[in-house]
Amino acid sequence: MIEKFTENNPWKNGHFDNHDFRKNISSLEFNVGNEVAVGKEKLTDK
Repeated sequence: MIEKFTENNPWKNGHFDNHDFRKNISSLEFNVGNEVAVGKEKLTDK
């Protein structure tokens, strides 16, 4: 059962080993989670 799951699962069988996900993200202009941090939130003690 586990072997069959691995063969059919593209994340486990090596289908995406040489795939450039960064290139896909940049071509889609979908930058969620990859943007550069600008600053910190200032927290004040009350």
